[in-house]
Amino acid sequence: MAAHSPITSAISSPRPSFAFSRLQDLHATLERLRGCPADQFKIIGFDQLLDELGKICTDLNKLNVINIEMGITDSALSMLLLLLDSAGENPIPPHGLHTLLSPVQERLVHSWSQLSDMI
Repeated sequence: MAAHSPITSAISSPRPSFAFSRLQDLHATLERLRGCPADQFKIIGFDQLLDELGKICTDLNKLNVINIEMGITDSALSMLLLLLDSAGENPIPPHGLHTLLSPVQERLVHSWSQLSDMI
């Protein structure tokens, strides 16, 4: 069990990365140029490029949320492992183990599905 894995650190730092923050700042700066009458902007399709940049920022924000959810799942699995370790020689009944693992597995499937939809 790694104490400071990238996934676990997402829980303590739910903010986007520095690079993502800079990308959002760039998007906000360029957004002010939207609709500018300069012919050069129209020729290169500036507004369409800005729309694409906005979509990238939205997708990165969704990835950040998924990362946070995966961090929560990682913590839940770590807690379950500690519980199993502390049980020692006392067996946990299969139904009890199923009850403990089901919500974690559902969260993992949900995060995986969200990630798959994005890819």
